[in-house]
Amino acid sequence: MEAEIHPSATVYPGTVLGEGVKVLENAVVGKQPSLSPRSTAKRE
Repeated sequence: MEAEIHPSATVYPGTVLGEGVKVLENAVVGKQPSLSPRSTAKRE
C-alpha cells in the first residue's frame, strides 16, 4: 500500500514515509521546527 499525500500538503526532500501512511490537508512533513525570536518557549 502506497503513502497517500494530500495535494495541499508539503513533504520536504529526504523525508521517508512508511507504507500506508496518510499525509493530510496542509501538513508539513520533514522540516525541522524553529522558534520565533518572540517565542516564550524554553530554548534548549
